[in-house]
Amino acid sequence: MTLQITQYFPNINSKFFYVLSTICHGEKMIPSSEKEEIKNRGKLKLDATVADQNIAYPNDLRLLNKAREKTEKMIDVLYDELRDRLKVKPRTYRKVARQKYLTESKKRQVNMKTLRSAIRYHLNCLDRNVGHINMMLDSIRPSKHILL
Repeated sequence: MTLQITQYFPNINSKFFYVLSTICHGEKMIPSSEKEEIKNRGKLKLDATVADQNIAYPNDLRLLNKAREKTEKMIDVLYDELRDRLKVKPRTYRKVARQKYLTESKKRQVNMKTLRSAIRYHLNCLDRNVGHINMMLDSIRPSKHILL
């Protein structure tokens, strides 16, 4: 089988492929003439418990809250630069959004109806904040750069 794969992928590093096939399939994949070339350089521990668990999904309320907070910081920085041109600071409803996030995240049992409502509210907040950011960026002269 290793010869067939190297025929289809001639650029593949043969030592890497043999080590990988040994890890996945055991020594039955490696021809006997190739076994002497591979030298042991230590131990590799493979375990499913080592995999990262901090994957954030797009419908995760925590991810939406972090994105909302970052867009609010962007609005704060842009407003400081455009304070003389804008009459009032754009509304972000940050206290209300924070309270809705905390209320939903502290629940022991998740109610899907209230979770969907909180996700919808945070998506609307993000949409509003991105619109304010685009409006503020359009009002800045192109030659002026702002570090966010």
